[in-house]
Amino acid sequence: MSTETISADGPVAIDGLPAERRRWAAAAIFTALAMASLDTAIANNRPPRNSC
Repeated sequence: MSTETISADGPVAIDGLPAERRRWAAAAIFTALAMASLDTAIANNRPPRNSC
């Protein structure tokens, strides 16, 4: 059986954004989705035009 040692002496690569920027990115995406949904709801509930 072999044993491997993992060393943390070198620089560690971070995957993705830092935590604070990740929160801002998620907030921006959620805001954009909410605005798009609201825009669609407003456009679909427009009252009909009078034809006269």
